[in-house]
Amino acid sequence: MNLELLSHPKSLYVSKTEFIGEAILVSDTRKLKQGDIFIGIKGDRFDGNDFFIKAIELGAKVLILQSETSRDEKVKEYIKNYKDISLILVENSINYLQELSKLHLKKWRNGNKKVIAITGSNGKTTTKEMIAYLLSKVLGDKLHFTKGNLNNHLGLPFTILELKDEHELALFEIGTNHFGEIKSLCEICDPDYGIITNIGSSHLEFLENEQGVFKEKSDLFHWIKNKGVKSSFILNIDDPYLKTLEHDPISITSGQSSQDFNWKCFDDHLEGFAKIENPNLIGKHNYKNLSMALSLSMTLFPKHKSTFIEAAHSFIPQSNRSSWLNYKNKKVFLDAYNANPSSMEASLISYLAFLIKNKIDLNKVLFVIGDMYELGEITSSAHKNIGHLLKDQKVVNAFFVGQFSQYYLEGFGSAGKTFSSVDDILKDWQNMIDQYEHIYVKASRGVGLEKLFKNEQPALQA
Repeated sequence: MNLELLSHPKSLYVSKTEFIGEAILVSDTRKLKQGDIFIGIKGDRFDGNDFFIKAIELGAKVLILQSETSRDEKVKEYIKNYKDISLILVENSINYLQELSKLHLKKWRNGNKKVIAITGSNGKTTTKEMIAYLLSKVLGDKLHFTKGNLNNHLGLPFTILELKDEHELALFEIGTNHFGEIKSLCEICDPDYGIITNIGSSHLEFLENEQGVFKEKSDLFHWIKNKGVKSSFILNIDDPYLKTLEHDPISITSGQSSQDFNWKCFDDHLEGFAKIENPNLIGKHNYKNLSMALSLSMTLFPKHKSTFIEAAHSFIPQSNRSSWLNYKNKKVFLDAYNANPSSMEASLISYLAFLIKNKIDLNKVLFVIGDMYELGEITSSAHKNIGHLLKDQKVVNAFFVGQFSQYYLEGFGSAGKTFSSVDDILKDWQNMIDQYEHIYVKASRGVGLEKLFKNEQPALQA
């Protein structure tokens, strides 16, 4: 980012006012390099501002710290020994970070550069990765997009600050678990185009019910609508909530009954402008994600439809999301980055359909299922229901992991095994999986089930 921007957001104290050149902004001293800018962020578990001496030792050229009476004079006194370092004290470092990212985005936008934002209950990160994969076939390095799921009030500003002049299009993922967060993130990234993948039972502890989820997620739609640009929002009209928005002028529909992008999704392929069979994807939900990605890509670059169709056949899921692994001669389906009742059910049904299609004996398959978080009052019933689903589908072998594992077992029956944490299952993991040829793994990210397959990389299914 351009250091001149540091002078613009409101600050309480600046030790040196001349800011020239470019530098990278970081909040983690483990990632800080010589010449970087360090910003201290106060979190729930520790205060990053306390690491200012470490940041200086590592070569930070600018320190942005949140003002605190007990620390300010100590910092000012310490910084006198380093004439080449500038100190900026601010009232709230998160607010300063967000204002800085808005300024950087405004500067980057000079010309006709556009921003895409994507949200949804399930599949938003996978869909974002699909969009990035497709658009990169046309834009190459001129596309900038969210890495991983850095989609909150901190991840989004840091992603924006990584924008460079040579980027022509920005693709940001935005997430929420409380009312008002989508609107706040829209204020930061000011999107021109958008997608809501679907409305499901996610973050119900705070968003109450699916109607609440719809209300919160649709703030992205209303933000873009207020810009008044026709055909700027891709709507999944197979979703009953999102279908209610289809007649708005900004809407471009995608789905089985769409007049714009008519797609039919199956467990093992997608039909529409062409038949797409991707050996690395299973399940209608993943092909629905792909159909949304294709719809947006074709809207932005209609002359490159054939390029996008060709690329859609070869996308490989990454980062523990619907990823296939080859692990010690076993085929693993790893989907351990997110889980809620709707995504868990869709994933399980699709995987079971895959087993049936390929005539795989359920006795040779192990299901490792971990906790689903932020479900509030429905926590016990939601886990029991998944247990019932596994039982109804004749699943034989199931391990349940986490603080809610007993609820899964209540639904599934005594044939299952429970583990309080992934560390408990790791103790004898190799011996426990000897008899299986296939392993299915899904849980919320906090459970950490990816530790079972440390350092394994996604593999092609073909």
